[in-house]
Formats: sequence, C-alpha cells, structure tokens
Amino acid sequence: MNIVSQEPWNYTLYEIDGSLVLSVLCGSVGLFQLNIPLTESESDNVKNDTDALKSMVNKIRNKPNFYSGRSIKIEKNHNP
Repeated sequence: MNIVSQEPWNYTLYEIDGSLVLSVLCGSVGLFQLNIPLTESESDNVKNDTDALKSMVNKIRNKPNFYSGRSIKIEKNHNP
C-alpha cells in the first residue's frame, strides 16, 4: 500500500496492488471514512489532475450513500 496523494482530515489516495483506492472522510456530527476502489476511468481522471481528484472527493462526501456500496475495508498495514 502506497500513499499517492493526501490531504489530512480530507482524503488519502492509495495505490493497493496496482489499483487506486480513494479514502474520504465524511460526515458532520459523526465522522466516518469511505474507501472507494476507483474504476479504470476514475483512476485515469484523478491520477494526474488535482482538480479532478478534489472533485471526486467532493462527490463522495456530498453523496456518501451513493458510494457506500462500493466502500471496502482496507488494512493500514497492508503489505502485498
């Protein structure tokens, strides 16, 4: 697991086994984290475009219920 990009208390973009996973902090009163494996198209969009990455973070944060079905559990000490 490698950190590709990060803004503390906002998001972390991980590369895990060759795929990108976007971890977004969501909520207001109660905070929770969604870990969204990105599709190939989403990965291509966010890989080298900070604005596209921040847009994806905002989409996830603004509609967490839409993305929650895609959320996975990731181990912070994941070592492939």
